[in-house]
Amino acid sequence: MKKTIIIIAVVLIILAAIALGLVWYFVWNDSGYIGRDAAEAAALADAGLAASEVSRLRSSFERDDGLVFYEVSFVSGALEYEYVIDPVNASVLHVEAENAYD
Repeated sequence: MKKTIIIIAVVLIILAAIALGLVWYFVWNDSGYIGRDAAEAAALADAGLAASEVSRLRSSFERDDGLVFYEVSFVSGALEYEYVIDPVNASVLHVEAENAYD
């Protein structure tokens, strides 16, 4: 009886590990794309700014309704910039700039 329970527990743990690996690979893995650093560089270049000229620089890899993209945001002066960057070719898909103090 104990042996059966241990075997079932081990099988469940192995299945859970496989499931987590698949979720990571298909949902959170961004290794096939340009990377966060390149997305940040593309956004900064489009804004005409250097990394030393901005604060609160953040980027994240996103998946939404089957689309994949990088979201990049930063503040320069009184403006807050939000960029959507294509993960394949680093092109700017969308940009918004608004007052950072609203």
